Amino acid sequence: MAYTEIHKITATLNAALDYISGDKVEEITKEKTERILSLEGAAIGKNLSDSIKDSLDYAVDDKEGIVTFKTYTSYNCCFPIDNQSFGSYIIDHSAYWSKKKEKDKNRKTTKDNKEVVAWHLIQSFEESIRSEIANEIGRKLIEKIIPDYPCQISTHTNTEHTHNHIIFSAWDVDGKKYNDDIKAKNLIRKVSDELCQEYGLHVLEDTKEMKLVKYQDSDGNLRYYEPTDRKIEMIRQREEGTVTRDDVNSYRNTYQYEDKEAKKETIRVIVKRDIDYLLSQVSSFESLLQRLKEQGYQIRDKKKNGEWLTYITYKPPTAERGVRDYTLSEDEFYKRENIERIILAKNKEMTATKADSYKYFDEYVVGECDPFNDINENYRVEKDDNNRPYTKQRSIVEKKVISDIRKDYRVNRISDYRYLHKSNNALTSREKQILESIQFKYKCLKFLEHKDIITFTAIQERIDKTSEQIQRMNSAIDSLRMAIEKERKLLLLPAEIEKLSYKIAEKNNNDGYKFTEYYEDVNTINKYKKILQAKGLVTPEKLKEQEKKVKASEAKLRNFEARADLMNSEMETYNLFNAYVKAIGYDVEREMQKEVERINENRSDGRGLL
Repeated sequence: MAYTEIHKITATLNAALDYISGDKVEEITKEKTERILSLEGAAIGKNLSDSIKDSLDYAVDDKEGIVTFKTYTSYNCCFPIDNQSFGSYIIDHSAYWSKKKEKDKNRKTTKDNKEVVAWHLIQSFEESIRSEIANEIGRKLIEKIIPDYPCQISTHTNTEHTHNHIIFSAWDVDGKKYNDDIKAKNLIRKVSDELCQEYGLHVLEDTKEMKLVKYQDSDGNLRYYEPTDRKIEMIRQREEGTVTRDDVNSYRNTYQYEDKEAKKETIRVIVKRDIDYLLSQVSSFESLLQRLKEQGYQIRDKKKNGEWLTYITYKPPTAERGVRDYTLSEDEFYKRENIERIILAKNKEMTATKADSYKYFDEYVVGECDPFNDINENYRVEKDDNNRPYTKQRSIVEKKVISDIRKDYRVNRISDYRYLHKSNNALTSREKQILESIQFKYKCLKFLEHKDIITFTAIQERIDKTSEQIQRMNSAIDSLRMAIEKERKLLLLPAEIEKLSYKIAEKNNNDGYKFTEYYEDVNTINKYKKILQAKGLVTPEKLKEQEKKVKASEAKLRNFEARADLMNSEMETYNLFNAYVKAIGYDVEREMQKEVERINENRSDGRGLL
């Protein structure tokens, strides 16, 4: 079966897209190794890298002790370059229809009057399946339930269950807003089960026809839950009298309880990992909770009156149950009060240090920043959702570019970086060349930061991906142009009919005309009328609707053409920096090889590293 749930997104859409699109990096553990080997059909004890070297789902670095679970992403009803452009498209799309429908009395917003810009649907499979298959199932689910809503489908394989994160616009292409009611939830569940059956995946016979069950939580809020294997088994055992509702001890001795506790431990690891990752990026506890919610978390944090609950409950998107903060560690590190203290201390430290080694630059400009004192080699400064700075560790590529810039300063004996900022006319030809070279590398550094490029081959990979997207976009543009041309011709038919009718009436007494062109003109009129009738364009109102349809298609075409221009511009930027990044990557490889050779030569026992 596939467990499904859905959440609204009102803010920080791009943060949610970054989370679902990014590859997941984790440490290699015994449990992780056995799970991956089992998934790949390998025997336990076989080298992990050898077993999965041909897999698209994983990439293993035995030396670093990490495994990267690759995220498989596809799109529906849109042609974005990446998740950032998709996020911009959704925000613009939502703003357009929200403005257009602002006078609609039935228009819905959240309780705090925020506009829902997108929805986050999670589809988690009971089995571990390949990401391409899971993504294909997710895409088919979207095509059946919301075919006209722009959406991104990203598949994760880093947890026990392969799962899809599907973020789709709150508005479809024609301005219809998605309604997340019980009918919609049941449709998602029904279609998801049908697809699981189609692909030979497990479907609960006891629950596949069952609708969501309604209940009230402790605060009186109406909620729903989806029956699962564990719940069905508990009901069966209670009916047989094996366990009772109040016989806690007998329940704790069942395998269901042991399985539930094991899953809880897995959930704790997931929650701690996600909190640890976000701690350096947020400036408040509320911001941390918001970022987790955008990733699909369900969080119980406050009472109805706005006061904090004693314990915060975190429920990750793929989990059946949540865990309380005090259970995450024995020292209560993850309790709200302690996390608030940590964030406060970090903010104070950032405030004290950002003016020195942790400066923030919108762009790096020769003569305005010192590569030795203003740019930190190990960390860069980013800004969170509240425009507050936080530090992020630099990638090996960024470090190499910074090292290369500093080398330029040393080789060219630039002691005072500010003199390069003087008027271009006052610089010598040699100084201008130095300035242009360094400024190019500064632009490359900012590009790497903005695109989060962490490997020397990542740009080429993005070039290949963008090239494919450009081809698909150009194909879509050609198809749309042809469709618009056909629609335009339909609008011209009434005028052609009127023109031919006038010609027939005018030459009614012309015998020569009657014996030559008359019947051809009559047949043409009848043909045009049949075409209009077949298309339902027989009234002025229908023709006006057709005209609106053509204008909407033309607007869509302009949007596609603008995106194609953006893609081509992006491709030019990628190509601009790709050769340089490849070159410095080659330099790093040579330096590492030389270091290995030097160590091998210096070993006294005659045994080298390789």
